[in-house]
Amino acid sequence: MKQHITKALGLGLSLAMAVSITACSGGAGGTLTDAMKEDGAFLTVGDKAVSYDEFRYYFLNVKASLEQSASSGAASGSEASSASTGATNLDLPSILTQTEEALKNNHALNTWTKEQGVEMTEDDQSVVDQYISLQETQMGGETAFNEALQTIYSTPDLFRTMMEESYLQDKAINEWFLKNYADQVVEDMQAADPGYVRVKHILVQFEDTTEGADHSAEKAEAEEALNKAIAGEDFDSLIDQYNDDPGMLTNPDGYIFTTGEMVQEFEDASFALAENAISTELVETSYGYHIIQRLPIDYDVVRESAMNYASEEVISEANEKLSSELDAAAEKVEVKQGPQYKNLTVDIFNSTLPAPSSMPSTSSEDTSEPASEPASQPASDSASSAA
Repeated sequence: MKQHITKALGLGLSLAMAVSITACSGGAGGTLTDAMKEDGAFLTVGDKAVSYDEFRYYFLNVKASLEQSASSGAASGSEASSASTGATNLDLPSILTQTEEALKNNHALNTWTKEQGVEMTEDDQSVVDQYISLQETQMGGETAFNEALQTIYSTPDLFRTMMEESYLQDKAINEWFLKNYADQVVEDMQAADPGYVRVKHILVQFEDTTEGADHSAEKAEAEEALNKAIAGEDFDSLIDQYNDDPGMLTNPDGYIFTTGEMVQEFEDASFALAENAISTELVETSYGYHIIQRLPIDYDVVRESAMNYASEEVISEANEKLSSELDAAAEKVEVKQGPQYKNLTVDIFNSTLPAPSSMPSTSSEDTSEPASEPASQPASDSASSAA
C-alpha cells in the first residue's frame, strides 16, 4: 500500500547539460573507418581504452541534448539559439568536453564502486538478466528491443554492460549509505512525532470501483477473513488466503510508515491500534476492505533498508557528501586522446552511417509474441496518491 519514493543519490550516468550553443568549429561531415572501431581510437579515460560503442553512445546523447536545448531556446526566442539548430551548427568542442566529463564521472564512480569491495554475485547477475529479459518482452521481442536500443545509440552488449555497472554502483552506494547513515535513520525514526507504525494487512479489493457499485460479495469475503483473524488464526496464513495487495509479497515484514503516506482511513485505523492488535472491524477505503494487524517496528529491518526510510534532509546530506567525493575523484581522472580523435566531426556518427559495431542485424523477422498488456497498478502503489 505504501508508495516508496526512490531516494537515489543522483550519481552515475546522468549527463549535465547546462550549455550554450555557438557556431560550429568542427567539420560538417566525416567518414567512419575501421581504425575508428578500435578500443581507445578516440579516448582513453583513466586506465580504460574507451570502446567505439561507448564513446558513440555518450557523444550522440550529449549531441542530442544540445540539439534539444537549442531547439527549446529557439522556440522561446532566446538569443543563444538564434542560429539554426541543425547538427552542423553545434559546437564540436562543447560536445567533446561534455562527453569527456561524462566518461570521467562514470569512470570515477566505477573506480569508487570497486574500492567499496562490492562484487557481482550470481543472484545479482540473475537480477540483471531478468531485468533485460523483461525489457525485451515489454518491447515485443529481441528484434524490437534491439531497434529500440538503436534509438538511444546503444547496443545489446553495451546496454548489458551499463546495466551491470549501474547495478553495482547502486549496490555500493546503498552499502556506503548504510555504513554512514543507518544509525541516524533509526534514531530519527525513534524520535519522530507522531512516530511510525508497522502493519500487515489483508485487502479484499473491490472488483468494481465505480460509485454506487455493489460490494456485498467482497464484504462477505472480508468479514470471513476478519472473523478468522479475531478467532486467532495465523494472520500470515490469512494473508496468503485472502489478500489482494501484491505489495505484501514484496514487503513480507509489513509496511512501515508515518502520517501522510497512506489513504486517510487506513492511516487512522493503523495508528489507533495497539501493537500486536488486529482490527476488530473492517476498514473500508476506495480500494476495498482491509483487516489490519499492527506490529512492533523491527529496527533491524529499518537499518537494513535505511535509504527507504531516510528523511529528505539525510538524503540531501549524503548526496552532497558523496557527490563531493566523486567530483574530486573525477577531476583527477586522466583523459588521453586517441589517434582518431583529430578526425572527429559533429556528424561523424550520423544516422546515415553504419550502425555501432556490436549491433546485430535487425532485418530478420521477429517471431516473438508481442508484450502482454501491463497489469493494472496495484493498490500498494496507488493508495498513497490518494492520501
